[in-house]
Amino acid sequence: LVLFDSDYSAFSFKKKSEVGIYMHSSSLNGILYSTSSPLESIEKLTLHTGRMKPLPKWITRGGVLGLQGGTERVMEIYKLVKSYNASVSGIWLQDWVGKRHLKEYSRLWWTWEVDQNYYPEWQQMRETLEADGVRILTYINPFLVDASEKPGFKRNLFQEAKDKNLLLRNSITGDVISAGEISFGAGLVDFSQPKAKEWYKKVIQQNMFNETGTSGFMADFGEGVDLENILLENGFSGFQYHNLYPTQWSQICSEAAQEYFQDKDEIVFFTRSGYMDTPKYTRLLWAGDQLQSWDTKVGLGSAIKALISSGISGYQMGHSEIGGYHAIQRFIFNYVRDEELTLRWMEFSAFNAIFRSHEGDLPEKSMQIYSNEKLLAAYAKFSHVYAAWGEYREFLMKEAHEKGYPLIRHLYLHYPNDPLTIKKKYQFLVGSDLLVAPVLNPGIFVVEVYFPLNTEETWVNIWNGEEIQGCGCYKNLKSKIGEPPVFYKKGSVWGQKFIEELRLRNVIS
Repeated sequence: LVLFDSDYSAFSFKKKSEVGIYMHSSSLNGILYSTSSPLESIEKLTLHTGRMKPLPKWITRGGVLGLQGGTERVMEIYKLVKSYNASVSGIWLQDWVGKRHLKEYSRLWWTWEVDQNYYPEWQQMRETLEADGVRILTYINPFLVDASEKPGFKRNLFQEAKDKNLLLRNSITGDVISAGEISFGAGLVDFSQPKAKEWYKKVIQQNMFNETGTSGFMADFGEGVDLENILLENGFSGFQYHNLYPTQWSQICSEAAQEYFQDKDEIVFFTRSGYMDTPKYTRLLWAGDQLQSWDTKVGLGSAIKALISSGISGYQMGHSEIGGYHAIQRFIFNYVRDEELTLRWMEFSAFNAIFRSHEGDLPEKSMQIYSNEKLLAAYAKFSHVYAAWGEYREFLMKEAHEKGYPLIRHLYLHYPNDPLTIKKKYQFLVGSDLLVAPVLNPGIFVVEVYFPLNTEETWVNIWNGEEIQGCGCYKNLKSKIGEPPVFYKKGSVWGQKFIEELRLRNVIS
């Protein structure tokens, strides 16, 4: 069932024989279809959701380093990472706009201008990196803050938008709605107005593409429209518009890039929020802000489930941030990533659509990919593991665009007749030819891996060449840090190419 309405809806799966649907509307519009296989279902679904375009080659050659702190610090860490022979395709600088330091934490200045105090030689830094084959990525969201308190600002976009009546307002008071979770107050651009969409596209084009030369960006948030008491030009209620907003946000980012670069558009932006037809516009999904923990509900396990389930829901390409984002160190809570979690998350991320790190919201307390020699060496190794399946990834991205199949796939998609595959939440396939079983707990060096039932198939361990038949059974396998359970299908052209590339890159002998 595909619903075309944007109204608030809830699905109930409490009864095995039926699915209950609640709609905050007097009508329900959608399409009900049946298929002969799970992959065919996804193919039909994505005719409605849209299909994501293949990523440009520049971003899939290596890892995207998430760094911050200004030109000197960024270049120092980049050179350190490169000294370990890491494959790096980009550096993501979320703090290109500078930071405002509040009582208990710091926040980015949502003013969307290069902060010359943080990055006084921005263009020189960009040119130096590009000469090394590395591109810069930045950050933006649909919020604006008053820049009047920020030294050296050029344009106060918040004031401009407020004066032009381009911000969401309360339908009762007429006041600009301040984002509830943001303690310093921020206005949300009202994309229900065509003129607001065009204005924000120009902000992206001028302030990001023209002034920074960015090759991509995180398009954050998008889920913040209130359900009640908002004034919308299109006449919708908050219950109708809440789900449309993230799709419009992706559409604005996509159109800004296409209109600016025309047929030379190689911009990669990634989003965390969306609705039914967001895949039509966004270039890449990211799994949101996981807790820096092993937890299966909000930590590493949740990132794995998010990418597997989003693939079934119409998002072909996704990734999570190495090590997670949120750190908590307060009272009895201590969720700050350590070395082992960072290493195991790298192992998983090497089989995502892109291989991207993030310093997190408490970078001074969290372990980083550059914190010690072991982490630096591991990052370098798995940047090459990621790059080594690049040719296979290109094939899968083309298939994703043509058929809607995700890169990361639930076992059930290829083995629907095996009754045990439907229960596998954390193992996944990359395409049909790689089988990955991430390590989900600390101190675990033997992992129970399930091999789907197909006696005509044999799976080969990429680290030691061990062969295991498709037995429909579990095997307890060694999984030391740096060698997670990863298998390729024997006889697979893509599997063999992967192995050959790993050897060329000195990852395996």
